[in-house]
Order: sequence, then structure tokens, then C-alpha cells
Amino acid sequence: MTRPTRDLATAFRDHWDRHFALPEGRRAVVAVSGGLDSMTLLALLAREGAAEPADLVAAHFDHGTRGEESAEDGRFVAEVARRWGVAARLGRGDAPARAAETGRGPMTAARELRYAFLRETAEAEGAEAIVTAHQR
Repeated sequence: MTRPTRDLATAFRDHWDRHFALPEGRRAVVAVSGGLDSMTLLALLAREGAAEPADLVAAHFDHGTRGEESAEDGRFVAEVARRWGVAARLGRGDAPARAAETGRGPMTAARELRYAFLRETAEAEGAEAIVTAHQR
């Protein structure tokens, strides 16, 4: 197996700068669930120099499916963001109710609510991009 010649943070910064970097002073909303992927994304952006923390907004959405555990995720995201100098916005919806009223599956309903929250947050924050740790 070949070992990488650059560390993750350097490789990420290079890729970000080539393909995604925002003009100076522009904001981005970062979708942060509190899980490993999104927390790593936030760390690479805010702590490893890919973006200025003041240009980021960590956005966490509680889908209303896991009770107190999900609320705790939101508190965790907000606290980490605060420590890193990143604004945090928390949102909440009721994905099970949305699924029941629309006839869509629960995952589809959750995604619709989450992306609506991210778009609303981006608009309210004057952000030009929404960044997720997901491939799709």
C-alpha cells in the first residue's frame, strides 16, 4: 500500500482552494450533524485553515426522531462551534409528521426538512454556499 505524501489537512486545503474556496469575506453554511464526517469537515474548514471561522455558520438540524439524544447533538455542535469561533444555528422539525402528511418515506421527509432549514439559514446569514460532508 502506498502511503500518502501529504497530510489530510493539506490535501483538503489544496482541494478546497482549487474547487470550492469562496471569495474573501463570503460566508458558507456547513451542515453539521455532530457525527464524525461533518465534525471532521467543520474542523478542516475552521481549524485547519481552509476557511476563516468567521465566514462559516455551523447548521445543525434535529429531525425530531431521537428525542433528547438529538437535542444533545445540537448542544454539542453549538459548543464546539463556539470554541472554534464559528457561528451556530440550530433548527428542529418533525420528520415523522412530515412523512405522514406527505406520504413520503421518513428519510425523504427528513432530508426535505433538513435542506429547507439549510437554505433558510443560508439566506438569513447571507451565505453563498451550503457545504455538506456527504457525497450526493
